[in-house]
Amino acid sequence: MKKVVRLTEKELSDIIKRVINEGNIDRSTKTKDFDVKMDNFQDSVKKFLKGKDCKVNQVGDDFEVHSGDTIIQVMFRKTGIKIKKEGDKFGKEFDFNEMGKIKSELNKML
Repeated sequence: MKKVVRLTEKELSDIIKRVINEGNIDRSTKTKDFDVKMDNFQDSVKKFLKGKDCKVNQVGDDFEVHSGDTIIQVMFRKTGIKIKKEGDKFGKEFDFNEMGKIKSELNKML
């Protein structure tokens, strides 16, 4: 036996607003979580580079790394990280879960 529920326009409108607001709260929470993770990841990369006696300048979300005559750009994006030497047209891209590969690539470039 099926049960039919009848709602007034106001009740239906309230339900729709609640569903929409819950979705917005979820998206904003994910954005905040990503920003916190990005900050932690940037701190890890910066500490690694400081340990290599490099000078690190932060430009927006990205790093400009100076080591002797070598200048490296470390670019942080939502999709991952790109590392390239200044003057190179293309860099190597990494996911956020590839910290070992990122450190290895930075060591090669330094």
